[in-house]
Amino acid sequence: MRWSRGARWSLVGLTVPAAFLVGRLTSGQGRPLESVERSVYRSAVLTSPFLEAVGEENGDPSLVRARRSIEVYLQGLREADPTLRVSVYARDLDEGPWIGIDDRALYRPSSLTKVVVLVRALQLEEESTGFLDRELTYAGPEKMLGDDTMSGAPDSLRLRTGASYPIRELLRRMIVHSDNHAYQMVAASGAGEGISRTLYDLSAEQFLEDGTLLYDARTAAAVLRSLYHSSFLNRKHSEFALDLLTRSRFRNGMRQSLPPDAVVAAKFGYFEGVRDGRPHHELHECGVVYRPRSPYVTCVMTATERGTPEGLEEILSTVSRILWAR
Repeated sequence: MRWSRGARWSLVGLTVPAAFLVGRLTSGQGRPLESVERSVYRSAVLTSPFLEAVGEENGDPSLVRARRSIEVYLQGLREADPTLRVSVYARDLDEGPWIGIDDRALYRPSSLTKVVVLVRALQLEEESTGFLDRELTYAGPEKMLGDDTMSGAPDSLRLRTGASYPIRELLRRMIVHSDNHAYQMVAASGAGEGISRTLYDLSAEQFLEDGTLLYDARTAAAVLRSLYHSSFLNRKHSEFALDLLTRSRFRNGMRQSLPPDAVVAAKFGYFEGVRDGRPHHELHECGVVYRPRSPYVTCVMTATERGTPEGLEEILSTVSRILWAR
């Protein structure tokens, strides 16, 4: 996928801590302290001051209704394209109820893996302050592996051969522009090592198929939940990661159907290849959606051998609209 559409290249549920119970204490104005704290806190930051609540599948009627609407929508699509696979996971981040549609099906995470490398890089910064300030020199596109996903981008956005960049800046390019070469440089700096351990520490299952990493929608959402609740990285670095994710330039998926002022911290992943002699496309997007009073995390993973990338983008957008409107 070239610059004209974005760039290429997601973890199972985390071990959930006990719910943080605030009780029914009230402020001087008679409002529950919990609502006051959450209102004030969210006005400035992207993480939550509360521990993650114990989740219950189908524990929220509005989520259940949304799931049914999504299932009806997907049924019609599958009648037209029997090769279509779609998995959906959505979870209320404050109260914990969640829904899933084939959320254990496996896909190539592609660029969703960049979120894991981002987390690992920030973990290294916590272990050794100054890691993010280390400078790496870009050797040029001919020295890099894989696709140049910034092909066609303005020169001002592309890495310059021979120039040095702090890892902090490479992380920004890797997430905001999904720059594969910035990703490779960060991975080679040490952040690419220990990814399996990072996933293990997040209680995320991992699967390998012919040496290729695969995981599912519930797994992909787990790392975002850990950032929202600052349960893996400290709050400073969780905020840093989520802020980068809010700046993603990919607008053809879940953001497309949301209000223009909606805050979304998300990353997409795209893969195209050939399977059994037929074109094979996968497009995924996972993110934290800061819906007023009820933020949620969602992950939609799709694959088809008949459809088009544009058709998969429409699925991401429609599912996102249904979840927001519930």
